[in-house]
Amino acid sequence: MNVSNKLYSRGGKSGEGYVGIKEVLNLLSSINDHYPHFYTAEEHALLFQNADNIQQRMRVKVSAAYLKHALNIPTNAKHPNPILKVVMPKIDEINDIVGENDPSNQNRFSFVPGLLHKYEMLLAYVSINCSSHCRYCYRLDLFSGISSKEKANMLQVASYIKTFNNLIDKVKQEDSCWDEKTRVWVHKKSGESLFHIREILFSGGDPMNLPNSTLIRYMVLMAEAGIKTIRIGTKELVFNPDRFDNDFWNALDLFHKYYNDIRIEFVGHYVHPYELIDPKTNAQGEYEYDIHAEYHVRDNIKHVLNAMNERRTWIGHINQFPIISGINDSPDILRLLMYWTNRLSITMHNIYACREIFGHKYFRKENTIEVQYKLVEQAKIGLSGIENHGRLIMSTEYGKMEVIGFEKNSVLLRINRFMHGKKYNNSLIKVDLNRLKPEQKFFWLTNDIIQTALTPESRILLNEDYSFNKELKKMAAAHVSKTKKTFCKMNGQVTIEVIGENSVPHKINVNLNGSKMTLATVLAEHGIVEAACQEKLSCCTCVGTVETIPVDVLSPPTEDEMDITDTVIKSFSLEGTQVRAGCQIILQPGVHYKFTSLNNSSKLKTQVSNFH
Repeated sequence: MNVSNKLYSRGGKSGEGYVGIKEVLNLLSSINDHYPHFYTAEEHALLFQNADNIQQRMRVKVSAAYLKHALNIPTNAKHPNPILKVVMPKIDEINDIVGENDPSNQNRFSFVPGLLHKYEMLLAYVSINCSSHCRYCYRLDLFSGISSKEKANMLQVASYIKTFNNLIDKVKQEDSCWDEKTRVWVHKKSGESLFHIREILFSGGDPMNLPNSTLIRYMVLMAEAGIKTIRIGTKELVFNPDRFDNDFWNALDLFHKYYNDIRIEFVGHYVHPYELIDPKTNAQGEYEYDIHAEYHVRDNIKHVLNAMNERRTWIGHINQFPIISGINDSPDILRLLMYWTNRLSITMHNIYACREIFGHKYFRKENTIEVQYKLVEQAKIGLSGIENHGRLIMSTEYGKMEVIGFEKNSVLLRINRFMHGKKYNNSLIKVDLNRLKPEQKFFWLTNDIIQTALTPESRILLNEDYSFNKELKKMAAAHVSKTKKTFCKMNGQVTIEVIGENSVPHKINVNLNGSKMTLATVLAEHGIVEAACQEKLSCCTCVGTVETIPVDVLSPPTEDEMDITDTVIKSFSLEGTQVRAGCQIILQPGVHYKFTSLNNSSKLKTQVSNFH
C-alpha cells in the first residue's frame, strides 16, 4: 500500500503557527488598532509577568489558519471573535490551579501504556501533538507528563486486541451461558457480559497530526486485529483544514479499497458555531446567534466537508464538546451550534460537563450540573427532532453519566455508557441536592458528592464488581509485555557536535550516569531543538542529519520514525540525506555524534518560507 506524505504544518519552530505566550501576545499587539483588543493593557502586562506559569499549566499554541479565521470579523464588531478564548489564555486560569493529575482516574483502566480499556471499545493515544492547544483541554496531563501517560505502541495494541478477543472466545466456549434478561453471553460465575473489542478511538493529541503513512499503517494494524470501527478524534477541520488534502483522501480511499468493511468516524471537537461559520453581527456590532439568520460556512473547510460527505457510506462525522464558561455557556450559542452541525451533516453526539482539570474553576465558574442541564435543554427549544440530539454527559471514573432531569431537588443521572462487563440491573443514579452541605455544589460526581448526596443503592451501583473482565485484560496485557524490550543501564561520556546556522560547530559533553538519554533530550535542554511532542514521534521538530564516530552504531529506524523522516525528506526534496529523529536515538557511551538540525538548513528555511 503506497501512501503519499506531505509536511503537514503542526505548529512549533519548524512548522506554521505561533507557539508561546509571549510570541502570541506580541502578534496580537501588532494587529490593526481597528480590531477590538482581546486583552486590556493590564491583562497584557500580567500575562507577560506570569508567562512561565501559563506555559506550565498548558503551553500556548495557535495555528495560523485558526488565528486568521478568528481575526476575520465584521468591521462593526465591538468585541473580538469569541473563539479566540478557545486558544488564548486569561490570567484567571492560573489564579486557582486546583485540579486532578489524572481526571476521571483514567490510568486505572490502562493495562498497556498509552491504551485505555474502560468500555467495550479501546482508546489509544496515537499522537502527543496538536496544531493548536485548547486552554480547557482535559488531556493537559498528557502534554505535561504529570500523569505518566504516554503514546501507545500500536503493534502492542494490535497484539492486545487479538489476545483479549481470543480469551473471550475461550470463555464463551468453556465457561459461559446465555442470559435471557440481557440477551447476551455472560460468564457463568460472575455474571459479567462477554464482548469482543471491535471499536477503537485514535486520540491524543490529534491523530491528524501524524503523517498519512503512520495513520494508515495504524488503521491497517487495527483492521487486521479485528477492529470494525475506527474513530479519529480531531480538531484539524477548524485548526488546520489544509491537512485534509488530496494525498490524505487518496490514502483513505486506498485503505477502504482493501478494508471495505471498516467504518471510519471523524470525531470533531467544535465548541462554538463560529469555528465552522463566519461570525455575524447586528447593527449594534454585537454578535448574532440566530438560527433564522443567514450565515456563511468557512471557505477553507468546505472542501473537507464535501469530501467526507462523498464517502458517507463508510465515513461518519460527529461532534462532541464541553460546556466552557465564557465560550459557549449560553442557550443561543449552543442552539446555533447544534443547528449548524446538522446542516453540515455532522452528527451531534455528547455535550460534556467540564472535568476536574487543573484550573477547572475558571473554565466552568458557577455552571453547576443543574445549570448546564438547563442550558442544554433551553438550547433545544426551536430545534427539530433531528437537530436537538445533544445530551449532557459527565465522563466519570464510573462510566459516562447522562443527566436526564430533575425530581424534587434531585438530579437524575443515567449510566449512559456501561463499564466493560456490565451486569443486568438498574442504571438510574439519584443525586439528592438536599443532602449537600451548605458549602457544596454539584459540579461533578466527586467522592464527596457520592458519599454525601447519593442513595446507598446508587453507591452500590457505582461500585459494581467487574473483576473477571479486569483479569482478562491483565492476562492480555501480560502477553503483550513479553514482547517489550528492556533497557540496559549505560555509563560513560558522550560528545555531541552540533552544526549551527553558519556551519559553526558547537560541542556538548554529556555524562550518562546510567540513565536512558536520547539525542533530542540533550539538544532540547540546550535550546537547539524543540522536541514539541515530548519524544513521542508526533512532530518533526527534532529531525536532522546524524553522523557518528565510530560509524554504524545507530540502530535502524523504526517504521514510526521512517514515517516522520520521510515526511520531511519528501516535502523538502532531501532524498539521499541521512535524516533521523533525534528522539529515537539513545545515546551510547564513547560515541561522538554530529547533528545538523534541519531548522538550521538554509535550503530547508527557504522551502519552509515558500511552503507557507
